[in-house]
Amino acid sequence: NEPTSDPVVVQQVSGLINMLTMIVVEIVGVCLNSSTSTDFRATWVLVALMNGLIAFAAVKFCRETKPEFKDVDRTQKGVLAGAKDEVLEYVHLLRTNTILRLNLIMFACFATSFTATSIDFSFYIAFHEVSQVDAVKQFSLKL
Repeated sequence: NEPTSDPVVVQQVSGLINMLTMIVVEIVGVCLNSSTSTDFRATWVLVALMNGLIAFAAVKFCRETKPEFKDVDRTQKGVLAGAKDEVLEYVHLLRTNTILRLNLIMFACFATSFTATSIDFSFYIAFHEVSQVDAVKQFSLKL
């Protein structure tokens, strides 16, 4: 939404960050699945810490991009009316903003493909009665 920003460059940088994140998550997943550890407390503490740091950085360094709606009084409405207004606002954005629509389609495709991968992995372990380590070795060859 910056007047001097190039949408193509912003999209490319966003895609690169998403791709690097997916690669790191896959590598961490392979390492965790191939380990024989049964205590993942340190992993969950690290995940919570990273989420907290990302949330802090978003609040501290990223400015709000939602436009101000000065002509709309939202204080006199109830919760359901406010939720309805939010949904209608998102529908309006999806109909008018092509880049947002493409990003949501891309997100849906990525989410669907990763869900299928995790279901395939669990199904493989249960159906073929292999250990988790052997399953990781089989699936990591496909990465």
